[in-house]
Amino acid sequence: MTIHLLTHRNTDSFYDRTDAHDGDIFLLTGKGAGVTLEGLDNTTLLFMGHDQRALLENTGRTTIFDEGQGTHFIFTEGDKLITIYDFQHDKTGFILGIQTATLAVHFVASSDGHGGTMLTGNGLKIDLVGDKHVLDSQHS
Repeated sequence: MTIHLLTHRNTDSFYDRTDAHDGDIFLLTGKGAGVTLEGLDNTTLLFMGHDQRALLENTGRTTIFDEGQGTHFIFTEGDKLITIYDFQHDKTGFILGIQTATLAVHFVASSDGHGGTMLTGNGLKIDLVGDKHVLDSQHS
C-alpha cells in the first residue's frame, strides 16, 4: 500500500498516477487537484480541498471520503461497490456516470437500506452513506 499526496493539477486535466496499485490511498489537498484511476481495486480517496475532480475508470471497490467542496466524481463502467462518505455536506459536489464519450449514465436513486442513498446505473453501484437527500441536480 502506498499513500499518494496530490496537492495540485499536473496538467490541464487530471493528475494521473500510473504507478498506483490495488489498496493504495490518495489524499487530495490542493484546490483543483485531481486524479485519474483505472482498474484499481480496494482503493481509498480522501478529498480535502475545493473544486477537486476524480475520473474513475472501471474501478473496483473504492472508498471515498468527501471532506472538500465542489468535488466532481466521474465514473465509467464497473461492477463493484463505490462507497462515498460525507457527500451530503458538499452541496456543490457532482456525480457523473459516463457510458461513452457522448452518453451519460442515468442513475436511479433509491435507499441504501441504512439511511443513505444508492445510485445505480450501467452496472455502477454508488452508496452515498448517510446522504438521504441527494439532489437530482447532483447526479446524472
